[in-house]
Amino acid sequence: RIDRYFPAFAIETARQTLERSIDRAEGCGLVVGPAGTGKTLLCQVLAEQFRKRMDVVVLSGAMISSRKELLQAITYELKLPYKQLHEGELRLALIDRLAQTDERPEGMLLIVDEAHTLSLKLLEELRLLTNLVRGGSPRVRLVMAGAPVLEERFAISRLASFNQRIVARCLLESFSAEETREY
Repeated sequence: RIDRYFPAFAIETARQTLERSIDRAEGCGLVVGPAGTGKTLLCQVLAEQFRKRMDVVVLSGAMISSRKELLQAITYELKLPYKQLHEGELRLALIDRLAQTDERPEGMLLIVDEAHTLSLKLLEELRLLTNLVRGGSPRVRLVMAGAPVLEERFAISRLASFNQRIVARCLLESFSAEETREY
């Protein structure tokens, strides 16, 4: 629950870093941390923070196993048709939505929680989505959150070009003893 957000040092530093990265459209953000350190809460706080300015889509990577499912989940969250469409049609519908700069001039913030569960082909699809640019500005800003293994996955050569796009790397940790008392 975002009303229970406690700005402990690690999570608040991550929030500020990601906020700056999203505002400036600098590149992708990555949040890693062990279970229970607040990754999902941070995703929800960021979503709420940007919802008035951008289309915001929050997905759980654990629920997605194919490119079509990824595109369906995004188009569903954007309230676009998603049933009985082929992968290419879903991609084109999403591109059409992102090309519309009147309604949401800043584009879309895509937040993927549990991103460590995504296959390499799905991570590549996310990278491709961040390629869409209009007027010199990216239409998709991406934040991925997951277990520490997510950071390790970006070390493989197949994801080298994606790894170069990650400009905000945030590590979440457990509360210190003092933070625990304050909370």
